[in-house]
Amino acid sequence: MMKIKKILLILLLLSMLPLAHASAQQARTFFKKVERTRQKINFARDIQLTANNPEAGRLIRMADANLRRAVAAAKKRRRLGAVRNLRKAEEAVNSALKILFRENIENRRRRLEKLIKDAEQLVQTRDNEEAKKFFGDGLKNKGLAIKFLRENNFRKALFHYNKAVFLLKKSITVARNEDKSTAQVAEDEAYRYSQFYEKNKKELLDSTHPGVKKNVDLAQKIAQKADRARQDGKFQEAIDFYHQATRLLSRALNIASGKENKMESRADEEVALLDELVENLEKQMPPETRDEMSEFLISQIQLLQENAHIFLKEQKSDEAIRNANMARNLAERLLKKRRIPE
Repeated sequence: MMKIKKILLILLLLSMLPLAHASAQQARTFFKKVERTRQKINFARDIQLTANNPEAGRLIRMADANLRRAVAAAKKRRRLGAVRNLRKAEEAVNSALKILFRENIENRRRRLEKLIKDAEQLVQTRDNEEAKKFFGDGLKNKGLAIKFLRENNFRKALFHYNKAVFLLKKSITVARNEDKSTAQVAEDEAYRYSQFYEKNKKELLDSTHPGVKKNVDLAQKIAQKADRARQDGKFQEAIDFYHQATRLLSRALNIASGKENKMESRADEEVALLDELVENLEKQMPPETRDEMSEFLISQIQLLQENAHIFLKEQKSDEAIRNANMARNLAERLLKKRRIPE
């Protein structure tokens, strides 16, 4: 009789093993979903730092609260409550991301429409095939962006809007420089920078003001980047770097001669530091290594970087600093996340 009882007990325990295994598997799947949702919430928070959209903020808070409830229910083995709250968290964060993607895309779309108007006026008055090709390719990418936007594929829509902006800017640059090759313009800017430095070298190096040395050192670093870009055939990039380096030398000269504008000086430094950080970010995270979240954040950083440069040229120092700081905060957070092991 005892043997029969033992056998029945063993059979009962054996029959429960698949259920225990299934339960453990369900728990692992559940907590993987929790982690994915948490990552989405953190991603949405990063974007919200610059977007500051009230509805998206409300949805992010709702998602976070529901995720916490889901985890608490799971710990108390309330499976239905855990699953229900996790689903609510996923729905809320997905809705927030949809709003944030749309807002970012809308900003890019407005920028693109302005570029198209500028390019049309310039390109149509010039007989430059290269500029026309860039313009046409830009319009094609705008069409693709609209197509993906209609399909709610926000990542691809943003990618093509970014590409369209890049191509339209190229068409404008080529059209403006048609009387002189971009390589020649880069060479002229290199000469202008070196002449400016040589002419004012004594006053710059004799100054004991720490702000002078800081700006001169930064200018020389950026000029070296310009030289490398020119050697690599990236002439427009080199031109932009030479402009920035010359502007920093001019700022250093103003400080040395007592004509310093502190706000303008700070704006130049902030934007230069941002450019260095973004260059480092792009080296560490080339396009083929980025996931959807990283790609989106980098596009947001590049948009803020572009705005900072525009405000700098328009001498709106406070706006340049604000955009540079927001971009740097996002870039630093992204680099920090990359350093943290999974």
